[in-house]
Amino acid sequence: MKHFFCVVCCACVVLSFASAKSKKKKEPPVEVIGREVGEDGQEYEVLRRVSRKKGFLGFGAEVPPIDLGMASMSLKRILPGQVAKSEALVQYYPTQDEIVLSYRQLQKFFPCFDKEMRKKCAEAFALYKDDFDKKRLDKRSRNVEKVYGHRRGKIRWGLVNGGETARPDVKFGYEFIKKSPYFKITFDEAVADHPGQSEENAMVFHGMTLLFNRAQMEDLLAFMDERKIDEAMIIRVPVAEQEKLKDDVYEEVESVSGEKSEAEEYMEAE
Repeated sequence: MKHFFCVVCCACVVLSFASAKSKKKKEPPVEVIGREVGEDGQEYEVLRRVSRKKGFLGFGAEVPPIDLGMASMSLKRILPGQVAKSEALVQYYPTQDEIVLSYRQLQKFFPCFDKEMRKKCAEAFALYKDDFDKKRLDKRSRNVEKVYGHRRGKIRWGLVNGGETARPDVKFGYEFIKKSPYFKITFDEAVADHPGQSEENAMVFHGMTLLFNRAQMEDLLAFMDERKIDEAMIIRVPVAEQEKLKDDVYEEVESVSGEKSEAEEYMEAE
């Protein structure tokens, strides 16, 4: 019994220590690449964010996402033939190598784009632009939802954050709403990932459609550009600013034999 009590106590101490460490907000882990002189003539230390940091007990831990900016898009309204302009926060998750949009439509949705999905988006949109420029878009056809292909994707959703995850089929096509064509990304309905749980009891993602005009989609693809992602992983810190953050080093000078230091004289005066 005593042994069991000791084990429990040790576990509690370890968990409380880990919890205390997790509450401290730290800068994302980085590795030093080198130094360079910027266009302003200042010297900078160049750092690169790592995609996975050392976590508790040495296991790999996720790195916080990097905010890239805001992207505009359109969402369908309940009434047919109407769309609503919306904005999504664009973030890059280094550990998963995913561009993730986050926006709210009753719930919060987080469509995820890994490297292959980003490539597929760019290829599909290039085909759409070519059809647009050459006047090949068909207003009457209803079979254009995946005319530019499809691929298995990933979506997270929940009331507050992405508590549920599903892997629906994602289709690339276009749709006319009134007289305006939109590039269309459709996430199909899918059952949430819950290994070992029956489909009858699992949460269901009911699907969604993202609509983009050409300018909006070009802006989104700019966030997905691999060169922009690589640049987002780089941090440049002015060397002069780093010097300001260093602690001052103070070394006391030993007094000459027989002479009293200022501290000793102060103590005697009291």
